[in-house]
Amino acid sequence: GIIVKTVNEEDRIQVFGYSDSSGTTDVFTAIPFRKKQEIALYEYAQLSSTVPQNNRLSMFVAVICEDNTIVNIASTTALSGDVTLGNTFLQGRPQPITAGGVNTLSLSVYTTVHLGSNEEDLTGFRVSSTNPVGFMAGHACGQIPVDSPTCDHMIEQIPPSYTWGYNFISSPLTARISGYVIKIIPRYRGTTVTRHCNGMSEMQVMQDIPFDGLEIDISEQVYCCFRTSRPCAVAQFSKGQSVDDALKEISENIGDPAMVWLAPVGQFVNYVIFYTGFTSGASPDGFTFGEFANVIVPADSFNPQMIRLDGNLLQPNEREWTEIFCPPNNITACAYGRYVNLTGSEGKHNITHDNPSGRLTAIVYGWGNQKGYMYPAGFALDPIGEIIFSLFVETTRIGERSGPFVVTIIRAGDINVNATVDLQIQSASGLISGVSFATVGVANAPGVDIEERTVTVMFAAGETMKLESIEIFADNEEEGDEYFNVNLVQQPGFLLGSPSSEFLIIEDDTIQISLDPLTYLVEELTIDTYETLRGTTSAPIREITEIRITDLGGGSATGGVDYMSFNEIITLYPGNTTFQYRVLIMADSEDENDEMFQAMITLESGGGVIINDQADTATITIQDLNRVFFDPVIYTPMEEQITEILIIRSERPVSSDSILRVYDRDGSTATRG
Repeated sequence: GIIVKTVNEEDRIQVFGYSDSSGTTDVFTAIPFRKKQEIALYEYAQLSSTVPQNNRLSMFVAVICEDNTIVNIASTTALSGDVTLGNTFLQGRPQPITAGGVNTLSLSVYTTVHLGSNEEDLTGFRVSSTNPVGFMAGHACGQIPVDSPTCDHMIEQIPPSYTWGYNFISSPLTARISGYVIKIIPRYRGTTVTRHCNGMSEMQVMQDIPFDGLEIDISEQVYCCFRTSRPCAVAQFSKGQSVDDALKEISENIGDPAMVWLAPVGQFVNYVIFYTGFTSGASPDGFTFGEFANVIVPADSFNPQMIRLDGNLLQPNEREWTEIFCPPNNITACAYGRYVNLTGSEGKHNITHDNPSGRLTAIVYGWGNQKGYMYPAGFALDPIGEIIFSLFVETTRIGERSGPFVVTIIRAGDINVNATVDLQIQSASGLISGVSFATVGVANAPGVDIEERTVTVMFAAGETMKLESIEIFADNEEEGDEYFNVNLVQQPGFLLGSPSSEFLIIEDDTIQISLDPLTYLVEELTIDTYETLRGTTSAPIREITEIRITDLGGGSATGGVDYMSFNEIITLYPGNTTFQYRVLIMADSEDENDEMFQAMITLESGGGVIINDQADTATITIQDLNRVFFDPVIYTPMEEQITEILIIRSERPVSSDSILRVYDRDGSTATRG
């Protein structure tokens, strides 16, 4: 096998393989190695044709691209073929392939597995691997149709089954007259195919097509549409030149069998790049009977003023395009097609759509003397053949009282059928360490945070997103973050994308109510005054809440004497973050020490709130009247002094501007004046 890599991973290339010898040719489009996280097994299917003679093998080749790749070959019929590693037979001899069983090989990078039969058409053989492989399918020299007197080399690289689709369009092959052959490989048993070709009055429905493939002979060169009930692989085969010559008066030997992978409509792309002018020593004159490209554009992307070949409008006149009619509606065109004559224009070409969201496809083919080639110009490798479920959550942190938490389940890939997936809601206990876990149990039971349950989420065909609500049960307990888990359950029939499991955290969003500050120093005045007690909440109040504020008494201050006793309700409204209460401090004229009392808050009503037990009590200290005095009280000035300074002090700093009157007292021995 040959593995082609770019030196710079940012660079993009397209690779084609060309095989040519005397009287037999074909071309294939190389498929990029693409590993997807959600794919556990990459599945491929053989497409080939009837074996005409012993030395012409129906065969497939798998090129291993990574070490430790496990390859399983599942057969439906008995055959004895060569399974080779490089040029060495396994155990020194050809290995028989078990009919109806699975043959398993463990292989390393650059290994090539080749399997061929000189007795059986291997179409429908299945190969699966733990890593992507380069899977080449075809025939050394196969007949189309059966018992055709001539054969030709046929080869295509087959994409993995997760890229297979539902809707396919085949196109007429210019310069050929006898029609073509379609082969359809179903991904699953019980698949139905509906066919409609231009010119047909009715659709043809084929139920439960064979698992090893359905072959359909299209007797005319016309556009045909194929709609399948489950993902399928489809290839188009040109017929041998002798079939055409049988319809002519003079044999022309134009073309021969060739095969092309038909990309499903879901894999159409915005542009394709391809090459014409294949020649070699065996065919020095190239493909003298013409080289062509068939272009197909879905109806929702069709605008002939936006479709270009090598920068020029391919065909701006809509009437020069052919309408294509597809099931289930064969009245309105589902697509438009046109061929392009590329004979003599050797080299690289491109077909583009000016609209970035426009889609198209093309197959390229050429005819020589008793030889021909066909290959797809390009296609996407999106996972439209697999149902892939994944989860989406806007945040992994949930407020305890933020209401039901919504999980989004996303379906990608194959959206054409009904599908279900189970969503589990469960404790995260044992899955992570060092954290607290949400308590699970019966809904609304005391102390329960979530209800552990499994929900079956049902998707109808075409649906890509579902929402599932998870109820979080709130409480008024002060607690830390708690963890739980939601995950999608893997079952046969679909894949899990990323992420398929999430750890979610319930944040304790109980609002705490506190007194703040916790200490007050009040100066007793000569008249009654008020002191304002203040409080805060840890978050805005969500609903009307009532708290009670009460004086505790028991301190040195006496209720009703030093302050007015209180036992009142304070109402907090939604949005409040603070509150206050005014306490009356009563004045007296007694000379006394500082006195103290306390105030406490308690919760009366309201949900989602608690009283902070570390800040539910405030202490209020009442200081007696501030005393002022002379210091010292005795002065002995000398008579000759002009002045004496008298010093007046207070017990503590005065709390406001104060005015004192100082005067001399009568009756002293000194004479005033």
